[in-house]
Amino acid sequence: MKRILLATDLAPRSDRAMARAVQLCAQFGATLTALYAIRSGVDKGMLDNLPPHLIEAEIRRHLDQVPGAAEIPATAVAVRGPVEEAVADQAALTGADLLVVGHTGPSDGPFSVTTVEKINIASPVPLLAVGARPFGRYAGALVAVDFTPASRASVLAAMALIPDGTLDLLHVCDLPGLDRTQPVDAETLSGDFDRLLHGLPTGQHLITRLALSGSPVPTILNTARISDQTQVIVMATTARSGVGRALLGSVAHDVVERAPADAPARDLLLVKESAQP
Repeated sequence: MKRILLATDLAPRSDRAMARAVQLCAQFGATLTALYAIRSGVDKGMLDNLPPHLIEAEIRRHLDQVPGAAEIPATAVAVRGPVEEAVADQAALTGADLLVVGHTGPSDGPFSVTTVEKINIASPVPLLAVGARPFGRYAGALVAVDFTPASRASVLAAMALIPDGTLDLLHVCDLPGLDRTQPVDAETLSGDFDRLLHGLPTGQHLITRLALSGSPVPTILNTARISDQTQVIVMATTARSGVGRALLGSVAHDVVERAPADAPARDLLLVKESAQP
């Protein structure tokens, strides 16, 4: 991970995503590009009336307030256009390995659920949606898996984000006729887990295999909620064009929508289905 792109709206709670982006740059020795998309029409805000160079100066002012930002190479960029298009273009231009955005609730703001989904569709780069205030490096992740190639890409992305932490791999069984009152034995799925992990660099990670029955969205969120180690939820997304639930797939959409309001808040790493190793 050498190039990180932060998309920011410089709103009061945008400091969370900015602080996480700075922390990751310091951890991995990466460069940071901080991007502001200048909006127009009904989406236009107060800052959007300023010329780009003044907005870039405002980005740098915000960065100066983040501990550690002075020690990383950072560039501020302000461009005109829809957020998702600006992010995708800048990601391609800079060769970004990771996109970072703020995500604090399902409002209609610049980084609402719909906009996060649109960014994920527009760019093939893994997208980290930050809702929690960062306190040091990520120590653990919950990775939702269904044993498809897309799940393998999610596990690999989680390993890249957390090089030496705890990864809980969760498979939720929600088949018609399944008795949800009966526990699911992860051992019965050991072959599926083995195939999922085959050839991946697992040596530096503590990996736990979980199989639970239930409705996927509440099961994923509840499992993350009760874990002291889980700071980020990792999911594969279908990332098709469309609207609403069809954007990411219904499970991913609902997790994106509900995670920021959960307590404690968890960050989300969305990995596109096409980003397969």
